Amino acid sequence: RFFKKQKTNNDIETIINGCRENNAHCQKLLIDLYYGYALKIASKYMNSPENIEEVINDSFLKDLNTSKRLTIFPLSMDGSVG
Repeated sequence: RFFKKQKTNNDIETIINGCRENNAHCQKLLIDLYYGYALKIASKYMNSPENIEEVINDSFLKDLNTSKRLTIFPLSMDGSVG
């Protein structure tokens, strides 16, 4: 495994930089890292599981297609963004 424990800001930066280089492994790590967070947000605004999944997938696809402009947001100690 690439990262076994909680991600640090340096880990996130490594993943983001890999995404900027279109590294598929880093793209998967980014999705794995933020999918649950995206799911929580989307679930607050939508009821249909199909729509939630579509919005999340479209969001990741858009972000990864524009990965040269991805921004690193620091994580707090509990793993939340902010």
